[in-house]
Amino acid sequence: MGAGASTDYASVAQALDDGHSQVNIERHLTNSCTKEIEAINKAFGTDEDRPATAVACGRAAQRALDGLGFEVNNMVFANSTSRDEFTREHHWWAYLEGRATDVVSETPAPTFDIGGLGGMLAAGKTGLELVASHALEKVGAIFLFFGPHVGCDEEGRMGFVTHAGQDAPAPCGAAAAQAVEWAKKNKGATPKDADDQQMDKVRAVALKNLEAIKDADAPPAAAPAPAEGEEEAAEPVVVEAPAKNGAVVMAEALYQATYEDVLRLVPKHLAQNRPVVLCGGINVITGPGKPDFFACKNFQVYSPREPDQPNDAFSSYRASLRALLFDPSAP
Repeated sequence: MGAGASTDYASVAQALDDGHSQVNIERHLTNSCTKEIEAINKAFGTDEDRPATAVACGRAAQRALDGLGFEVNNMVFANSTSRDEFTREHHWWAYLEGRATDVVSETPAPTFDIGGLGGMLAAGKTGLELVASHALEKVGAIFLFFGPHVGCDEEGRMGFVTHAGQDAPAPCGAAAAQAVEWAKKNKGATPKDADDQQMDKVRAVALKNLEAIKDADAPPAAAPAPAEGEEEAAEPVVVEAPAKNGAVVMAEALYQATYEDVLRLVPKHLAQNRPVVLCGGINVITGPGKPDFFACKNFQVYSPREPDQPNDAFSSYRASLRALLFDPSAP
């Protein structure tokens, strides 16, 4: 990446070390992503929030942790993302995954990859309990980052991306796209492949949400023809495509399915002895040399004293992100 007029950096962390602010880094990273940002905002933006680069979101999450009284260098990071499903420039996600921090520490934070295809939880009850045991050794809290991914190509087409070494865009996430095609051919079936258990979970989500996915991918309805006696419009009526296509609907369905798993398993198997901070959303992958983005949907804190009643900390995350994105004095 480049973070200055004449200096190129291998990662955002290097640019930060060289004195650049996140505001300027964000401006530099996104100046060639106009179509991608427009498409991502249409797909995942809300009146209050817009997706931002994964680096800005990761740093905002860590600053929110600090503001909530957690020590980032005293935490265990668990990542339920589909990291093995696609090739990506990993440094974009380093802050959300705990592999980079603004805190100087001699001992890197322990990190656990507990996700499978589609970003769905693969570790299960036993895996979560093992992560919790390491948190006890660390005498800190647990940061659980989860969510599926979807691509966005240079034309702003959601569900596709041109990976390094490719000449043309390809489906992204590929497993989600394959699951949808499987569901179209196997309506009413029960996914059951002992050699492909992670994919079975993704297929089940596709089956459950198939009609919504198909509706989102249906061609826009043509403008109605003028009634008898009416004149045709001087200008052709433009019918815009929907903001959410099938790939976006599937990504949101995978997020919701994983969130439901998290709500069911975390209180009993992860948050019994140490606080757990949940950060969930949808990861958006772009082309080589461009930043990846994150649409955060959830930021909650589980207390071991009341593990069944998480506290909503989204406002802390939102304030930290806005400071990084709009305050030039923020490092």
